[in-house]
Amino acid sequence: MISFASTEWHHIKSRGWVAMTVCDRERPRDNTGLTGKAVLIDGEKYTVRGVERRLPEWPIAKGEPIGLLVDGDPPKTEKEMI
Repeated sequence: MISFASTEWHHIKSRGWVAMTVCDRERPRDNTGLTGKAVLIDGEKYTVRGVERRLPEWPIAKGEPIGLLVDGDPPKTEKEMI
């Protein structure tokens, strides 16, 4: 299972929570291989619903900031901070 460390969490109304992190390796923009997969974020298991990024270029580069839209809530400490 792929593991990520979040830098911050954002709530998107009617969509859910996005964990901001960095891409673990180069991935194609149109099929990151993450959507629908279980991943670890900060040691907690989540299912990825989508991948967000700011740059329109292809592919997504290793180390590039990305957002992982996930099922569920962020860790309790993050919810308390928001």
